Amino acid sequence: MTAYARPEITLPAPYRLGAPLPEGLNGPLYRARDEVGGGEVLIKCFEQARRGAYLREMAAALGLDHPGLARCLDTFYLPDGRGCLVYEYLPGGALRPRLAGERALPTGLALKCLRDLLEALDYLHRLGLIHCDIKPENVLLRQPDTDHPDFVLSDLGAASFLREAREGRHTTGSPAYAAPERLHEGFSPVSDLYSLGVLGFEILTGHRPFRGTPMAVYRAHAAQPPPVGEIREPLLQDFIEQLLQKDPARRPASARAALAMLEGIGRGRLAGETTASAPLLVGPATPRRKLTATASLHCLGMFPVAGAPTAVLATARHGTPLAGLVYPQHIEFRALDGTSDLPLLPNVGPVQVAGPGRLAYTTGSRLMLLDLDAGSRRCLRDNCAGLLAFHWSGRRLLWCGPAGGRLVDLLDQSERAYASRSFFLNPQLHLLPDGGFLTSAGPVNQFAVLHDAATAEIHRWTLNGPIMGFTQRASAMFAVSLDTEGDQSCTFWRLSRDEAPRSRRLPAPPGSWWLGAGEVYWIDPRGYLYRVDGELVMQRLGVWGNNIQRFHISADQRFLVALTPAPSGAEVSVWENRA
Repeated sequence: MTAYARPEITLPAPYRLGAPLPEGLNGPLYRARDEVGGGEVLIKCFEQARRGAYLREMAAALGLDHPGLARCLDTFYLPDGRGCLVYEYLPGGALRPRLAGERALPTGLALKCLRDLLEALDYLHRLGLIHCDIKPENVLLRQPDTDHPDFVLSDLGAASFLREAREGRHTTGSPAYAAPERLHEGFSPVSDLYSLGVLGFEILTGHRPFRGTPMAVYRAHAAQPPPVGEIREPLLQDFIEQLLQKDPARRPASARAALAMLEGIGRGRLAGETTASAPLLVGPATPRRKLTATASLHCLGMFPVAGAPTAVLATARHGTPLAGLVYPQHIEFRALDGTSDLPLLPNVGPVQVAGPGRLAYTTGSRLMLLDLDAGSRRCLRDNCAGLLAFHWSGRRLLWCGPAGGRLVDLLDQSERAYASRSFFLNPQLHLLPDGGFLTSAGPVNQFAVLHDAATAEIHRWTLNGPIMGFTQRASAMFAVSLDTEGDQSCTFWRLSRDEAPRSRRLPAPPGSWWLGAGEVYWIDPRGYLYRVDGELVMQRLGVWGNNIQRFHISADQRFLVALTPAPSGAEVSVWENRA
């Protein structure tokens, strides 16, 4: 067999041919000199059989102007009909050689790489283009001799326009880095974020999250959680795992949103991650005070927020209140002045405020407990893929997926399974002090089911609509349901095995209530705050505020956070209960 000989080419003015480069996918590559501009360029030639690839890349690349994208400067045809594209030449070469031998990048440099690429993707996506082939071979380095070189995204030969992406008609790219939906259905700009997550995992660990045969990698992309525990930086574990969510709706909504999350990670720092052998943290605190009148509420501060949080959380760090702002893909914390030095957390599932300064949350495959006072976190449970709901209390953890769940003793790691199907709504779970637990079940979550410590079902109640939450006080059990048979108000239930359940209707719109410690609080459209206690006695506590859409009370009932609309977004107010 004879060696492959490249066709001879003669470049048009003002380009003077230089040294050949390794062959590209679509044809030969050459270095050349621009005799007018005075700099070196890269000439990318396309074989005649690859004319369609040339036209696609020319349509995508020509005219783009962003420092994070390799600039396409010109295009021309050779006399034999082959199309050529002229790119700026970046002597730093590709990222791939820096990862040779499974070498990871230093954390700071990896952060810069992710930031540069997200800025480039944000630019592309705003123009209606999806890159579709993010991998180390297509990431170039500008200024390679500096400690922090710029990372440049190149090769738009696989780029897709939004219409063909939605129809799933475009399949070009690298399967090892492709989002699950790219392999079998329509995709979107967040498919690029998944690919960036694969690359991010690789630059932080030295290898891709999934390896093996093409079929094994395909199956892993579709169903296997990424082993993010191999990433040294805890907060980057969360970020990379959110990029690698199988469900596109659970990834950051856009490259701009992912960039904001990355900046939040860079801003906040945790002391570290508690090891599995560390002493187990105690369970959620019991309330130290009761909210008995709005006269005891003192406003500590107010600040505006951009966008519209879907919920708010009230917690504290070292006794100082914090407002948690829950957005569709992330959670951020703000101090009284509206600033924050805390990292953003992913919002890909249920969240539990587990006492002052503690927050339990899921990353998609793991349950994490964040201790704001200690500045650390621990993994309560890994391998929780498909998690729909959970409840943590001291050494016990209850969590479930679509077909049922598990009751776990975190001290000795023993566990018991129970079966319970989930249909349209996520189930509600609650651990009881006697070792048993409550779950919701049924086609619309209308059944309240009591299990004993061995997970056996011992009682079942049918309520008037979907169960929105459980609580307890001493041995008494309570639930809140959404009354779908009436005007969609809420109902507060006291549950007992010895007598029929008793209830109290709450004339409040869904979302403007808080449940905890055997009580429920709600606010009506006039601004009046109410409470129903464990004996179903309703009390009007007074006027709190007008137009409060969401509110939350801290686990010890010391702090309250309220959300009201504002002309340019929303306004958050933080209150202290001084009763």
